[in-house]
Amino acid sequence: DEWYDLYAKQNCKPLTLVSYEQIIRLHLKPYFNNIRLKNVTPKLCQSFINKLISDGISVSYIKMMKVLLHSALDYAVFPMEYIKSNPAKLIKVKYKNIEVDKKEKQLECLSNEQFNMILDHLTDSISYFKIPLYIGLYAGCRSGEVVALEWDDVDFENKTLRINKTMIRLKGKYVITTPKTKYSIRTILIGDTLINILKEWKKHQEECAKQLEIEPPSFICSNRQMNRVTNTYITRRCELIRKEMDLDFHFHLLR
Repeated sequence: DEWYDLYAKQNCKPLTLVSYEQIIRLHLKPYFNNIRLKNVTPKLCQSFINKLISDGISVSYIKMMKVLLHSALDYAVFPMEYIKSNPAKLIKVKYKNIEVDKKEKQLECLSNEQFNMILDHLTDSISYFKIPLYIGLYAGCRSGEVVALEWDDVDFENKTLRINKTMIRLKGKYVITTPKTKYSIRTILIGDTLINILKEWKKHQEECAKQLEIEPPSFICSNRQMNRVTNTYITRRCELIRKEMDLDFHFHLLR
């Protein structure tokens, strides 16, 4: 609790804090309940990781829990000086014991044919959904980055796309914030195909906004009502495509 309040809240992104709070409440506290800090040993920490593996927890989630446990116990060493060494320092995640879905391992990206099939599958009423798909394919952006894009982020003359923000859902509300790490902030060179698609889409937005008697949106990904498309909508629409087309598809395959 002290690590979460005094360190994590000061240094971590809001969405990361939500994940950390869940890990502490659902996993760390139940397992280490009523154990004095001085009695937390490397063996006990390793047993915790081994239990997660045997419970079938995903690799990425186990890695996050391992990082959290290590960081919290590091904080207990310094600056708190509750213990002299970190018992989680040498714990291992035995990935060989974790089964990876073979289908997921084989399908790493979409073929051009599959992508065109998805575009053809979309009805006219949701043709606007093609725009985030095009950006995902030609620029390799994450879904949160795509829906956070503004027209100011596109340089049509130099053919670049600037990624400096993302959308997250925090406590039931959608928030535009900076990316999780500094390495996610980047400028992407894009080709004529995406440039022309975006130019046509911008004209379409302006025409629709005129018909609705509103100002054209400053953001790129909009629906028929000229509202911003959310990353949750993208996830749900991709799930529908997967079910309707019987295609193992999710947005990250475009990246």
